Amino acid sequence: MDEFARWMMAAPLAFYALRTILGNGFATRGQGVVPLVGGLAGALACFLCPIAGSHLWAWIPAVLDVGSNPVLAAARSWRRAARAH
Repeated sequence: MDEFARWMMAAPLAFYALRTILGNGFATRGQGVVPLVGGLAGALACFLCPIAGSHLWAWIPAVLDVGSNPVLAAARSWRRAARAH
């Protein structure tokens, strides 16, 4: 895939991820938090970005996304429980 095509896919995903992550961060009591969407879109944008080494930063959007944190914590505890048995 050429560099221009990768930028054309990565940039909208990055802006969508930023919008969703900020929306989850500033959600008030009556608003819903969308889990995993912002984190996954940001990770996919990092993988598609043609900048060398950007794939190494793909974990950051999932950590910054408030909606992803409960899901990531549950997955981590499930993984620990699976290792214990």
